Amino acid sequence: MLTEKSFRRCYVNGKKSGIASYSDNSNRVLYFSQSLGSGDGSLEAVRSAGVSLHQFNNSILIPSPDAAGVRSVLPGAVVEFEGSAEYNARVAAAAGSRGGSASGASASASSAASVSASEVSTSATAPAEGVELPAVDASECLNAALAPAVGGLAPMVAGAILPAVNNWAAGLVDEAVKAAGASAPSVDLIRVQFPNEVREIEGKAHAQLAKVVNLLNAGINVYLYGSAGTGKTHLCKQAAAALGVPFFSDQKICNEFQITGFVDASGKYQETEFYRAFTRGGLYMLDEFDASDPCAAVVLNLALANGYFTFPGVGRVDAHENFRVIAAGNTIGHGATMEYEGRNCLDGATLDRFAVLPVGYDPEIELAKANNDQDLINFIHEVRRAASACGVQVIASYRAIANITKMRGIFSAAECLSMLLIKGIEKDQIKILASECRGRGVWFDALNEIAA
Repeated sequence: MLTEKSFRRCYVNGKKSGIASYSDNSNRVLYFSQSLGSGDGSLEAVRSAGVSLHQFNNSILIPSPDAAGVRSVLPGAVVEFEGSAEYNARVAAAAGSRGGSASGASASASSAASVSASEVSTSATAPAEGVELPAVDASECLNAALAPAVGGLAPMVAGAILPAVNNWAAGLVDEAVKAAGASAPSVDLIRVQFPNEVREIEGKAHAQLAKVVNLLNAGINVYLYGSAGTGKTHLCKQAAAALGVPFFSDQKICNEFQITGFVDASGKYQETEFYRAFTRGGLYMLDEFDASDPCAAVVLNLALANGYFTFPGVGRVDAHENFRVIAAGNTIGHGATMEYEGRNCLDGATLDRFAVLPVGYDPEIELAKANNDQDLINFIHEVRRAASACGVQVIASYRAIANITKMRGIFSAAECLSMLLIKGIEKDQIKILASECRGRGVWFDALNEIAA
């Protein structure tokens, strides 16, 4: 009895297709079909009988459920998974070539219940309507359907009933348009309700965003700490947008002039990002705060504690009423760790200026970065667990997930992991990591392939 484990619709050389993987609890069978659509019933047949898959619907056995697997049996094939950039570009090009005849109805945001002041909520807009696909040639469809039964009669039959077939083909296009619209990636909106207005920004909210916005709105500075690639900078940009203020940022402070600015040889004051945010209003983010020079950090403390600051050549300036600060680091501020060497201890006076919040990997954001590929996310979670258990340093970040998702249709799974996740790790450490990982599937197989 075969059980379907995963299924992805795609287009191969412009033709609607699909890739599925099945298991009988001992072996995994990978299946590719170029004739999905009216022949979808073959999938039901496969589920109910342990018969060789290649007997159904022109399907082909492939070594991996991705573009590389398809190209192993169809060299040079163009593979586009629904929702990918390549697929969306082809759909857009097809729509343009037909003169913009689509209905063109714009996407509209779905309604969302009100939330309390400064609380953040996320919702998805409805997919765009009127997506156009390439025109269907009715005669070609009819020939393809009738040729196996009537052979050479198909052209004559086509000429006799072509008007009816045109209507039938138009119906197929309408259904395809609806399916494309339904599968189009939705746009997430973050709604932030203040006492007198509601602000909307695009994106998916991190679980900590509501707390960050509430703290900043109350005039409390925030220190965010967490592993590399957990989205701290993006979270800060969303917080600035939610508050309706400009965003300014700096990397670690190496000297106090990065904060204070200086007067150059011509007597002109050289502004800093901190100065702009402090005097004009805005959210100032200081990244890698735990790697900053401790003496230079004291300068920031003074500005935060007093609410005013004396800038060289400018004099005393009171902080703008909309000036807010977020500092970010990889550690909680207690000094270096095994993963993050060279980090400094943040003294009590510094930490007292901030509310401290951890920023971890958000499951919803991870799934969005992976284009809803739960198999990839399960693998990433297991890699993080295994790396921590065996002491191998792997940064399985949002960025890594997004890059693997972009490249998996171009490179093999093993190539994706080598270039985008298991990069710069010694062979013996990869073997240790692979032996610690527990799971089955294309990503675990790829990791074992790299370790071999």
